[in-house]
Formats: sequence, C-alpha cells, structure tokens
Amino acid sequence: MTRTVEEIDYPKTVEEYWLLVDYYADNLQELIAQFHPFYKQAHYDMPITALRAERICEIIREQIAEIEPQDDPQVRFRKYKKERNPEIVNLLNETWFGVPESSYVHSRNSFYTLCDLCSEGYLVQLDCEEDE
Repeated sequence: MTRTVEEIDYPKTVEEYWLLVDYYADNLQELIAQFHPFYKQAHYDMPITALRAERICEIIREQIAEIEPQDDPQVRFRKYKKERNPEIVNLLNETWFGVPESSYVHSRNSFYTLCDLCSEGYLVQLDCEEDE
C-alpha cells in the first residue's frame, strides 16, 4: 500500500524517502543554507540549550567544513535529488550536525523531516548496495 506524503510519519521505503525529499526540497534547501558547516556562518539566532552537545558539534562542524574539495551543498542537494544519489544522506547528516543544539530549532520548517531523513538514510544506502 502506497502512502501519501501527508500520511508518512517517517519514511519506511526508498520510495517514501525520495517522496519526502521531493516534497520538502525547498525547506530542506533552506535548512542547508542556514546550517550546513560549509557556509561557516554564525547561525546562533537562538539560545543554545544543550551546551555540552553544542561543543562536540562545533568540533564536528569544523571537520566537515575542512573536507576538500567540497562543492556548494545546495548544488550537491539538487544534483543528488535529481540523480537519486544516496550521497544525499551524507549531505543531510552534515547539515544536521550544523544545526545548533537549541530546542528553538525544532520550530524550523521541516526540521523533523531532516531528522527523519538522516535516521532513515539506510533505506537509500541499502537500495544502492543492492543495485551493485
């Protein structure tokens, strides 16, 4: 049985994963622009509510930002989405690490969708391995 995007609480199949990516693409691109470590911008317009976790994420953000060569994350997102490339999972995880450890971020459009796509990324990664 195929679920509509409104019925998907989190993706359970590869098809649902890509359906969410397509449906929330604009919001996901906005989150990438705001939080991906590549941009190295200050994005703390909200108070940090988990200081220790934030300190660890800062280290990981620096490591992500130093990866060379790295194309613009928004360009990568559009490319991966179009190609149905499982590398989109890594890109979304990089973005997730860029999100400040603040409970206020939960109100951002599609924040929970980003979380679901990160946690369920194995769906597209396994699908790719099966194709090989």
